[in-house]
Amino acid sequence: MKKIISILLCVMMLAGAIPMTSFANESKSQMPFIDVEEGKWYYDAVKAVWENGYMAGTSDTTFTPNGALTRAMFVTILSAVSGDDLSGITSDNTTGFSDVVSGKWYVKAIKWAIEKGITAGMGETFGVNKPLTRAQMAVMMYKFSSKGGETLSESNIDKYCDASSIPAWAKEAVKFVSKYELMSGTATVNGAPVFSPNGTATRAQSAVVINKMTKTPIGSEYPVVGFTLNGNDISKYTIVYGETASYNRDKSARYAREAATKLSECIKKATGAELAVVKDSESEPLQYEILIGKTNREGTSVTIDRELLAPESEYIEMQGDKLVIASDDVYESTFYAVYRFLEECMGYVSMGNGCELIASSIGLNVEDGYKFVDAPVSEYRMNYQWNGNSPELRSDETRYRFANIVHTLKEFSMPDFDASWEFHLKYYLDEDPCLSKSSNIENIIRSVKLICSKTKNNLIWVTQCDGTKYCKCDSCAQIYRTWGRCATYIQILQHVGNAIKEEYPNIRIVGLPYKYTHMTGAPLKVTVSDAEYEKFKQNYTERIVPEQSLVCPDNVILCVATDNACSSHPLGDTSCENISNNNAKFEIEMQTWCQICKNIYIWDYLNGDKYEHQVFPIIHQIYANYQFYKKYNVKGFYMLGASYDYSDFSALKSYLIGLLSWDYNMTEEEYFDKVDMFLKAYYGNGWSYIREYIDATEELSSKCEFHVWTKCHWDDIIKPDDYNKNIEYLKGLIEKALSLTDSEEEALKVMKLSVQIYYAELCVVYQNYLDAKNAGNTAAASELFESFKTKNYQFHDLMDEVGYKVANNWTLEGNPADWDAYGE
Repeated sequence: MKKIISILLCVMMLAGAIPMTSFANESKSQMPFIDVEEGKWYYDAVKAVWENGYMAGTSDTTFTPNGALTRAMFVTILSAVSGDDLSGITSDNTTGFSDVVSGKWYVKAIKWAIEKGITAGMGETFGVNKPLTRAQMAVMMYKFSSKGGETLSESNIDKYCDASSIPAWAKEAVKFVSKYELMSGTATVNGAPVFSPNGTATRAQSAVVINKMTKTPIGSEYPVVGFTLNGNDISKYTIVYGETASYNRDKSARYAREAATKLSECIKKATGAELAVVKDSESEPLQYEILIGKTNREGTSVTIDRELLAPESEYIEMQGDKLVIASDDVYESTFYAVYRFLEECMGYVSMGNGCELIASSIGLNVEDGYKFVDAPVSEYRMNYQWNGNSPELRSDETRYRFANIVHTLKEFSMPDFDASWEFHLKYYLDEDPCLSKSSNIENIIRSVKLICSKTKNNLIWVTQCDGTKYCKCDSCAQIYRTWGRCATYIQILQHVGNAIKEEYPNIRIVGLPYKYTHMTGAPLKVTVSDAEYEKFKQNYTERIVPEQSLVCPDNVILCVATDNACSSHPLGDTSCENISNNNAKFEIEMQTWCQICKNIYIWDYLNGDKYEHQVFPIIHQIYANYQFYKKYNVKGFYMLGASYDYSDFSALKSYLIGLLSWDYNMTEEEYFDKVDMFLKAYYGNGWSYIREYIDATEELSSKCEFHVWTKCHWDDIIKPDDYNKNIEYLKGLIEKALSLTDSEEEALKVMKLSVQIYYAELCVVYQNYLDAKNAGNTAAASELFESFKTKNYQFHDLMDEVGYKVANNWTLEGNPADWDAYGE
């Protein structure tokens, strides 16, 4: 479909009135309006329209943001935005409208608007002092901005729950302002935005709308128009990646090349400009260059003080006509810096799993002197969500990398240990060895040193199987009674950490307390009294005597598992009453772990990896849990989750975990803005229904005690009675979102999501059948069973249509609660 450059875009370009949004280190000019508070949703827009002369205040010191906007005011604003010269228009009333008074401030603008076809008035009057309705605002903007040429989707108007109240004369205009996001709903009802066509437009709303319109390239083939670096059009630039300079890792040059190529692809998609990608060694320095990674231009064309860069830093700086996008030389970090540049300077957000959003903009400029440097709050991030380990999510091993895999103590304790995968599999998940026996400790230390001598990585798992097959000898039992189940394990970490720290100072030992080695039974004591120590010491002959202090050396990390915690509530939540290990108790344990070890990681099971296509509401908890991790200064994240494309919001969770493990300091408002942005980009116009679905299911789930490892059934997540009351409502939200999709790709994503609620419905219907059968209500039971079979057959077809495998033991008449885990 051929695109047409809008009247707005053409006029602004020809008049030289493109609003330039610059990225530079500069202070904001001070507005005089005392009634426009910084931080309000309209503050930035009011500032922009005031600075550009599009809107003035209602007095020298007031803007009156909540005041009504009149029709005369709005056409005057539009005339200012156009940049047209109105000096040739007389101020006498030749319009024929009885309420237009010659010589008034609005006359020229009204004449201009009539001549441009923006408005024809309201019959015999123009409605000079009448409040502008939102429908009228939409129509005026539509006529001002575009003259057609595009097919506007019905979903752009159907998404409003009051779509039927939008006048026929305004429907195309509302589709238009909705498509380009110039206007949005005033509220939501059952997930649907409300357009309020007859509502009065306020001055604050007008400022926001005008600000959006002046930054939106309506009708352009590309979303970003007029993007410049230091005032130079982006098309002048060549992307240069470093290959000849030294790197910390062998792969850095390859990653710099791939990052440069990705940047070129994204710039083309956003602006249409095709930028060449070259090696620094194969190109003489050019005037206009984007330098990726560590190049041979450093020290000559550009300067970077790399001593100041923290690990995994993202470094972006405009130095004259050269843009530097670099990192601290850890190779994935160069990718991180590229994605951060795209997001911060171009409005191009990559959210993983093919989900991206490019904000429409006109005239973005990165000025000389602009500088952005950022680094993660965490030192380790491994995201085992679906496609979670990707550079665009800034979630992958970088500084620290594991040399082996978990459950290693049995193999380490063997005298013939060798660091091979075959040897590991031989003893994987076997019984744990005695951890107080001197020969076992010596073997474990020797085995760890063998790995240290062979690996280029810097993290080594020293972990038990932590099952029921642990040592119960008298010596170990005495330690358990005195300090708790984890004491022998902590002592092993002490011995190993102390044994390697001088010979291998760059390698760190990682322990994994979980399951039975959580602080259960006797309280774990951080220090031991002399009397207890002497008494305990007498029980040993050929065994290693435990340390007096159960505190790990500095080269030991404890990766604390959340496997015993409850997924229905945030960690530390005192309202959680999970019978096996409530979340308030988990906080007490965390406090103790922090006393034992100063380096705390988290192995997070709370995101689920067994639930695949069940309802699994945890989006709110993810944010709350990261605030818990922040409280305890957690330094690393090993985030376990569904590693396949399941219907449990795996893609969304990947994105959110990537964000928070990089920076858990974001506010809750910022977090949910990111949630909404993802839902909108991923699911399309019906995204707000899906947001309501998330909120509703999470609220229902908070009534339960959903435990990841010990409870895997649908009725542990949401109570059957709550499902019965809400299943049609929840299904309706998903079905409405599906009806508003604009592409097969969006429709498929919503259909995949719908699998979880239709599975829940199957479980509800089958349980209702069982209840009726057990109550002796034969007629009701028969009717429910026939309904179940019909829905089950439809569910099977849905699974097939979206490309999911049904359970291996699926049957048409079987209880869905008994099905095996679904296939990949």
